[in-house]
Amino acid sequence: TFNYALNIDDTGNVGIGTSSPQSGLHIYGLGQSTANITDAGNQGAFLRVSDSTSTAGSGGGVIFGNNQSDDTGAVGFAAIKGYLTNGSDNTIGDLTFSTRNGTTDTALTERMRIESSGYVGIGTTSPSTYGKLAVWGGKAGTSTSSAAFSTPGSAQGEDADLALYSTFENTADNIPRRTADIIAGFNVSSWGAEYLSFNVGNNGSS
Repeated sequence: TFNYALNIDDTGNVGIGTSSPQSGLHIYGLGQSTANITDAGNQGAFLRVSDSTSTAGSGGGVIFGNNQSDDTGAVGFAAIKGYLTNGSDNTIGDLTFSTRNGTTDTALTERMRIESSGYVGIGTTSPSTYGKLAVWGGKAGTSTSSAAFSTPGSAQGEDADLALYSTFENTADNIPRRTADIIAGFNVSSWGAEYLSFNVGNNGSS
């Protein structure tokens, strides 16, 4: 039998491990079915710098782009990058997401970062300075909130909710359970009836 290692069809689609690529680049037969991803083995795609490079800031990434309207060349408008954060240890890295706003940015600008410790930052490159989730850039009295929680709006009278979960001391499974809610909504179907309520559970009841 003949195994397809690499196939380029007549439309320019490239298939690795498949003779029938279904998109621009189609990688088939790589990856793992288990939840944990390890360094070794086939993972679908592996992007990296050379083995001799361990400079902070280096790493593999993917850039999304197209041609400029004036045909002066290709331009990247979004990117995902693995960012080596410690030059002395090449196993410590962050994951960054960048975009370009053509009206204000002349280059790709980082918008979101997941640090190696699991801290997540939107608008900040150092989320661990603030907390597990850090959102920077919003302020009161403007149209830009630091964080917004919205109902899906699929029905009248929906309330917005922020739920807090804690681990009960007398449970064998140690699974967090809902303990309190901050709820916002409208008392009646008119402006001026907005409310904000703070709710604490009562023996398992809401």
